Amino acid sequence: MAQDNQKKSFLQLHQQRMEHDFWAEMHSSLLYLAIESLHTNDVIKEWSVCDVVKTEHKILVKWCKRFRPLTDEELKEKYGR
Repeated sequence: MAQDNQKKSFLQLHQQRMEHDFWAEMHSSLLYLAIESLHTNDVIKEWSVCDVVKTEHKILVKWCKRFRPLTDEELKEKYGR
């Protein structure tokens, strides 16, 4: 069954439930990476997203200072820049 699911597209997996809307689970690190990618290299070298909270119309983003800044190589590997 799991192998069958891997071969199906995202839309095929959710098609039965998506007449109007549907929920799809994803790992929080993908959201964090997307938010970080909106910012400059100078910001994400020193800071990372460590939590998000949804309010009525916005999302609050908690930023944490990195213990060690990202190197240029790490920045290129993680963010493609």
